[in-house]
Amino acid sequence: MTAIDLRITDGPSSTNHSTAELLSPERRVPTPMLIALDDDSETEGEVLRLRKTETTLGRRHADWCFANDADISSLHAKILRTGDDHGGCVWQLVDQQSTNGTYVRKTSIPLTAEDSFMIGGLGFRWERSQGTSPQFQMTEIGGSSHAIPINSGNRLRIGRDETSAEIHLDHRTIDPIHAALRETSRGWLLEDQHSRNGIWHRVTSFTLCSGSTFILGEQRFVFRLPNDAAGSFRQRGMMP
Repeated sequence: MTAIDLRITDGPSSTNHSTAELLSPERRVPTPMLIALDDDSETEGEVLRLRKTETTLGRRHADWCFANDADISSLHAKILRTGDDHGGCVWQLVDQQSTNGTYVRKTSIPLTAEDSFMIGGLGFRWERSQGTSPQFQMTEIGGSSHAIPINSGNRLRIGRDETSAEIHLDHRTIDPIHAALRETSRGWLLEDQHSRNGIWHRVTSFTLCSGSTFILGEQRFVFRLPNDAAGSFRQRGMMP
């Protein structure tokens, strides 16, 4: 038997420009990553690979525990993997009747009565005021529970800049112009204005796609699919 000197390199050499795709699973389901973001980062953090059909998140009684966050319930939320109509997989984020809720970052939120949402780090509830001429108001959750009346108008800007924003919010997590409220034929719509810290909607369940960001307590999470899986989800129209 002749010995063969075999060397494995990190990748193709400069003289061998391979057009082959990376060897990856074809029969098993993709393995997404759930990233618990570091406090000072928008991209990096602790990673959990979601291999089970169900993964629970919480402060104590969960697969992944966050004992240092008192705003997270003992069992706060779970991520379920189910099949879709195309033979693929869907990952569903489901709140477990948590005390402080599960919030998903969105670019726009159609508001209905009693909706809870966050603008940056401030929480609000959308509700009708009492009186002979009821109108909508944003009631701050926690703190002073200050109610902000919303007058009818085409568009109301929300931000830290007192001169430009019709609704002024003085908080370190708020951009000068952070979001906008717009009255439409179907009701009020809250729209993000390319802010750093976004707008967040409290949900009972939400279908995750690659890049979905959500908050439990004060812990931010990002859900990531492998590139090939994310691409197939886009082809099926399941991702923006």
